[in-house]
Amino acid sequence: MDAVSKYRRSLEERRQAELQERVQKAVMEAQEAEGGCPNRDVTPVWKLSITDANDLQSNCVYTLNIWRPSQDLYGLLREGHRYRAYHLATSEGKKRSGIAHIQLTATKKTLFKDIEVSPEWLHQHFHARECVRFKDLQNPQFSSPCGEVDIVGCIVSIEGKQGHCPLLHLVDENFDLVSVRTYCSLEQLSVEELVKPRALVALGNLQVKPLSGPVPSLYAGEQAVFSVNPKESHLQEAMTRLKTFVQVTPQQKTSMFSPFTPLNRRAPAPACNSEGKDPKSLKRRRGLDYLSRIPSPPPINPLKTTASPCVNRTFNPPRRSVTPKPPQNESPRASRPPPGEEKWVNDEELAMIDTQALLEG
Repeated sequence: MDAVSKYRRSLEERRQAELQERVQKAVMEAQEAEGGCPNRDVTPVWKLSITDANDLQSNCVYTLNIWRPSQDLYGLLREGHRYRAYHLATSEGKKRSGIAHIQLTATKKTLFKDIEVSPEWLHQHFHARECVRFKDLQNPQFSSPCGEVDIVGCIVSIEGKQGHCPLLHLVDENFDLVSVRTYCSLEQLSVEELVKPRALVALGNLQVKPLSGPVPSLYAGEQAVFSVNPKESHLQEAMTRLKTFVQVTPQQKTSMFSPFTPLNRRAPAPACNSEGKDPKSLKRRRGLDYLSRIPSPPPINPLKTTASPCVNRTFNPPRRSVTPKPPQNESPRASRPPPGEEKWVNDEELAMIDTQALLEG
């Protein structure tokens, strides 16, 4: 299995390199063409979370910004090593939970010197990165280095996808839930194609929030990383374990990792087609839903259609020139009008009817 996984990984890396080369070639051709897109001037910045090696009892974490880092720095600065830095600039940083308000910035004169430490000291004061289980986040006494964690899970719900800060709900192979709030929209993070319901994703550098409910809450800040194919070994192991669990029980995948709506939120109106997103259709559906909850009015008493005996005795309705055939179930008492009255009654005769006599009767 290890050989097969390594072979697949090599094929994936080779395919990624070929795709990257094709993209760079297409971008260069577009820039050289007339009216093509201009060349972007992008300045890379490297953000590092560091602690004071002389004050190991403190939980303060500082942010070190390195603009335009060189390849030598990429190879020199590694997690779990201790360094002595010279000529750093200080500034007031953003307020974050568990992180100090001071930011350090490297300048052109900044120098880094690696300090060797014993393996015992390193094992005592440095904890290597690991994929945190969702069950551990439910412990109120849980703590992590720098207040950040790495997780792997399946996305089961996305709330406020069109908003500025969507809320992601993830589940692991033990059916434990975790919610992740992003600091901006998925489009601004350029992860809208990766973060989808039922997608297996790995999230790194998530800030831990105080436990305030049954579901742990995490925050994806500026340093958060989203990936469906992580390169870190601890995330690869967790991703492989989750994929294996999903593949072993394919018949239960739909029921286990199907999208859901949290109980503390109202269920959205089901949209069977594109008309469900139309504001007019949504307003009409809400109106019909409101009308369906209104109870029916009490039944109305039937109106009296029987006329008084006086009206039946004195009022003669107009006659038609052709008398219709009487129905078969007509009572034998019904009399046929005389032949002389088979014509229409003149308006003058109708005007001579005394209506006051009818009312008095």
